[in-house]
Amino acid sequence: MAQPERWGAMSPTRLTLAAVAFVMPQIGLTACDAPAEGSASDENAVCYGTTIVAVRTPEVFAMAADGEGTFKGRGMPTTSRLVSKIFQKAGLLYAISGLTKDANRGFDPAAAIASFISVPQPLRKTANDLERILSNSLRNELTTLRAEEPALFRHAVEGDSRGTSILLACWENEEPLAIAIHFLGVLDEEGKLTIRTTRLACPGDCPNGTFTFFLGHHTAIDKYASERGNRIPMSPEESVRFFVQLEIDAGTPGVGLPIDIVRLDRNGISWLSGKSNNE
Repeated sequence: MAQPERWGAMSPTRLTLAAVAFVMPQIGLTACDAPAEGSASDENAVCYGTTIVAVRTPEVFAMAADGEGTFKGRGMPTTSRLVSKIFQKAGLLYAISGLTKDANRGFDPAAAIASFISVPQPLRKTANDLERILSNSLRNELTTLRAEEPALFRHAVEGDSRGTSILLACWENEEPLAIAIHFLGVLDEEGKLTIRTTRLACPGDCPNGTFTFFLGHHTAIDKYASERGNRIPMSPEESVRFFVQLEIDAGTPGVGLPIDIVRLDRNGISWLSGKSNNE
């Protein structure tokens, strides 16, 4: 059974896990931008993500992601390789989780996000447009998978990485704004496919202005919290690295080094580890 995704509250000096939480299917984050050398078969595979942790406070947004991507489909064995998971265009950061790309069938949320970012408008308006566009895109992707690759379709609607999520962040109106949208394919009793969406924005849905997004594998994070308590004195940048590293050290399948870390504040975007993936 898939783990629930946890989106919880935090402050700059202490984390409070699941003080505020959305319960969703487990999803991981990745942006599968290009196949590695010698892995041309990845071009025809469906890419799934692994783990990302992000923190939003009134002063800063920090995000960390592991560097391992997982590829399935086309009758090939499941494979893994290093991928880029956090993208930057102008002053906006974004990442895509779960079912993140199927180049063979034209499913590419990252490209859709990049195209909307090119039009100057408030981030909430961009999120509205993306929710509509990506709902249709995911519906078309799942419908095609259902006909062409039933096993992969079942994984997309029932597996650990089911659904697709996007996480967007920028500096707007003198504070960081983070918006996450989860897209989930659901079958009714008659087998009809629909796409359900859930959105969270901070500020907006975070009463005290602070929030932590745990997406993907988080078993090791949960274990740490249950054994040592749900508060930890770390900065947002330190905490996102720490929690991703917990999953790597635990040997969580599909989660691996390196860790990319990025910070957004009133001074702009700063890469603390890794490098930007500018579109």
